[in-house]
Amino acid sequence: MLRKSSVIPPKSIIYRLFDFIEEGSTILEFQEKAYLIACKESSSFQNFSEDLEIKIKFNPVMQNDFPIVEVSIKFYKKNIYIDEISTLISISSNEEVHNLVRFFLDDWPSLLIFSKGEEEIKSFEFKNNFMEDLDLCLKNFEIDIKDIMKNT
Repeated sequence: MLRKSSVIPPKSIIYRLFDFIEEGSTILEFQEKAYLIACKESSSFQNFSEDLEIKIKFNPVMQNDFPIVEVSIKFYKKNIYIDEISTLISISSNEEVHNLVRFFLDDWPSLLIFSKGEEEIKSFEFKNNFMEDLDLCLKNFEIDIKDIMKNT
C-alpha cells in the first residue's frame, strides 16, 4: 500500500530531469537518498492516491546487445488495474545499478509522480518487500547486491 510522504528533492531538479520528456521515469539519488520519479500525463496523474496497492516485477532482458533490467510497477485499487510505471536500468551503467539497489535498500522507498501539465508532484512511500526479487534478477547478470551494498 502506498502512503503519502512529504520528502521530495527540489522541484527545479525534477523539472530539469524531464525537460524534453513528456512521460517516463528515472531513479534520482539526491542527498544520499534514492527516489523513483515518474513523469505522467495529467489524466494519468490524477489516478495516483495513497489507497493503491502495488506489484513490482523485475525482468532481466537483452535490448540489442545491452543487458537491461526492466522494473515494472503496477498499481491496483481493490484488485482493479489503475496504472503502471516502468523504468529501464542499464546493467552496463554502474551508476544506474547502484541507484536501483540504493532505492530498494530503503525500508520505505520514495516514489514521486510528477505532472508537467498540472505542475504538481505527488510523493508516496511503499513498504519494501522486493529485495529478494531484485537480488534474483541481478544474479542473472552475475551481479551480487552485497558487493553494491558495501560501496553505498
